[in-house]
Amino acid sequence: MRVDSRIYYLAAPTEQERSDWMKAMMKEGVPLSQHMQDEEIDLSRQELIEYPKHILLKLNLKRINISENELKALPDEIGAYNKLEVLNVSYNKLKVLPESIGYLVSLRELNLHKNQLVKLPSSISVLTNLQLLWVSQNKLTECPAFLPQLVNLQKLCLSYNQWSSIPDDLGAHFPTIFRFLLFFLHSLSIKRYDTRKLTRKM
Repeated sequence: MRVDSRIYYLAAPTEQERSDWMKAMMKEGVPLSQHMQDEEIDLSRQELIEYPKHILLKLNLKRINISENELKALPDEIGAYNKLEVLNVSYNKLKVLPESIGYLVSLRELNLHKNQLVKLPSSISVLTNLQLLWVSQNKLTECPAFLPQLVNLQKLCLSYNQWSSIPDDLGAHFPTIFRFLLFFLHSLSIKRYDTRKLTRKM
């Protein structure tokens, strides 16, 4: 990954890299599913503590719901889902996200609600197709500075985190969606000066 003026460039995984991932998983005894062409999978409420390796073989997936489990991490290989549009990993125990999440170039909805995240990877900034970002009830202490780069974002929820401040110009970038901010933010600590600035630009 190369960083230049707060813009992040990520090269998508090559076909050779995807092939290598598949070979490695087969070598470990992960079975090839007969439903490789499925576009949606729901593994919510399965008491999973690790991301199932066989799902990584389903590269045509467009929707993944793996919410309400016990996941503490997502694999780097999750970036192979270049067709994925919806990822729901809410109600888990995630503390960090892999930078490879920036490879999910088709992603429209990302639900990270109710985890233990203290920071979001900067690679999310390249997900320009993202329309919904749900990061409420985590442990974020800083409002992500890259949010203005998500030019197609329509719904955003950052409530119930541990903010100390917000970027000065954030409200100006999201005039139609930022009204969520002053509702449900019981754990928000924000300076009155910043609050006035935000509401004036909404």
